[in-house]
Amino acid sequence: MANKVDDWKRDELFKLFSKRTNRKDDENYILNAIWQKIDNMNLQPVTQQCIILKDGKRALIDLYFPQLNYGIECDEEHHKNNTFEDLKRTEKIEDALSAIEIDKDFVLKRIPSTNSLDQINKDISNIVKDIKKRIKSLNEPLKWESVPERIEAIIKRGVLRDSDLLPFPNHASTAPCFNKDAKLWLKSYFALNEDYQLWFPKWALEKGGKKIPASKTGWVNTLSNDWSTIIEYNVYKNKRTFDKNHEKPRIVFAESKDVFGEKAYRFIGVFQYEGVDAKKRYSYKKIAKEIDLIQFFK
Repeated sequence: MANKVDDWKRDELFKLFSKRTNRKDDENYILNAIWQKIDNMNLQPVTQQCIILKDGKRALIDLYFPQLNYGIECDEEHHKNNTFEDLKRTEKIEDALSAIEIDKDFVLKRIPSTNSLDQINKDISNIVKDIKKRIKSLNEPLKWESVPERIEAIIKRGVLRDSDLLPFPNHASTAPCFNKDAKLWLKSYFALNEDYQLWFPKWALEKGGKKIPASKTGWVNTLSNDWSTIIEYNVYKNKRTFDKNHEKPRIVFAESKDVFGEKAYRFIGVFQYEGVDAKKRYSYKKIAKEIDLIQFFK
């Protein structure tokens, strides 16, 4: 009989190793072999993890273990002669929002999928040995937490940071962080209290090289490449007005996607209204990368 506590983990693994490696036979074989041989259900795997390269550009790596800061890349034929810095792929905003910066502790291992099966299996075995060795060297036991557990830990800590990279599944799931009733979490923008507004912006779509609204409301929201500025405007003239609280700081949860390609919301910081230009485009500047949650529980 399945352990009810771990049902979420089973479901995540099923989706992770099927949906995110779909139609890539070599990658499917290598990643699944590595995971099965590690045989540790407290180690969290992430497929197609976006990373920020040293030159500021971004790339996706095939498998990443956040607890170890350890990545694995399956080199296909067209990547055979490329260096890691040359690895460029199309990245969506949901990848960018969950990107990690490479530091001195980051490890990347590459397995050329063009090698013989015998060599591929040897590479897999060596990587698995290395990963198990790193797990043993950790100061604390591994713990792979569910999203609700991570939310609870953040509330207990009393601070929500953009570096948490926590994918809240919907608006309501963010309510406990602010000690609020989830039933109120229906709109994409509203007053949280006297000091803050809460904002769940939908990012503009692109069609024919032009930005278009992501919903029928007509609002076009764009995020700068360094995630420090949000620009919003409305394509309908009669909606180009602000509410009276527009100058209050906005706690922003950006619409994104989780590691399975499903809709989620990530906290990206606190933004302050900066001004409006002649075309009625309103700008907001990031003023904080974290928000103190303790104030909402007093």
